[in-house]
Amino acid sequence: MSGQPTDLMKGKVVFELAELKGAAERLSDFLNRIERRRQQLGFSERRAAVEAGLSPSQIRTMRRQWREGRQRGVSVRTIAGLAQALQTTPEWLISGTGPEEVVAKTQQGPGATICLRLPGAVGAGLWIEGAASENKDVQFAPVPPDPRYPAQYQTAYQVRGTSTDRFARPGDYLVVVDRAAAGLPVRSGDIVIVTRNKDGLREVTARRFHGSPPNCELRFESTDPIYNGSPILMRDPETTADITLGDIVIGVYRPLGLI
Repeated sequence: MSGQPTDLMKGKVVFELAELKGAAERLSDFLNRIERRRQQLGFSERRAAVEAGLSPSQIRTMRRQWREGRQRGVSVRTIAGLAQALQTTPEWLISGTGPEEVVAKTQQGPGATICLRLPGAVGAGLWIEGAASENKDVQFAPVPPDPRYPAQYQTAYQVRGTSTDRFARPGDYLVVVDRAAAGLPVRSGDIVIVTRNKDGLREVTARRFHGSPPNCELRFESTDPIYNGSPILMRDPETTADITLGDIVIGVYRPLGLI
């Protein structure tokens, strides 16, 4: 696909379907996938459109304009909204590739959006009982998935304290991707979720990974001097005792009230 879409949430980019393949054929496939997901969910065209943040008749209008040869493209905003409403991914709607179904909704009905699973919080000094933390009910954060990866590969962690304040403030959410599922190696410069176990307690932090085996270290990205002198030195990041190198941070989400 040429013209990789950017700025997804602002919807400034338009997919010109002639770029993607044959314009009429490509748009027909796109509309057929909308219809397939709509029927699987038992949604009317109106409900699917409203949940996607579109006008109630927009799906019907796109179908009519396609038949008349007047529908040339689909905005990124429209694709993202439909993907959320139909519990799928933008990639599947556009090309039929990747996972078709994503089930991670915090509510049902008009206005429901796909949200990310919330395993917990990250913050230096937040030691909690390891066993207790694993028995919590599944929670979700009001955070949209990063469109670069399938939503089911992603989770969110809420930031506590100042150990990450160079890139994320208290109350922000870190969007992370499962590096095994996404096939991503840890590279020097990545920010990763790090879990340390000590005396039955567990601390989860976000740290910057530097170097490569056998000389690796994990550092905080903080302006607080209390964290400047506490790197974790490792020879092998995957087998260091009591330390687990987790998923990769791919973004930060700041709720509107914190801006």
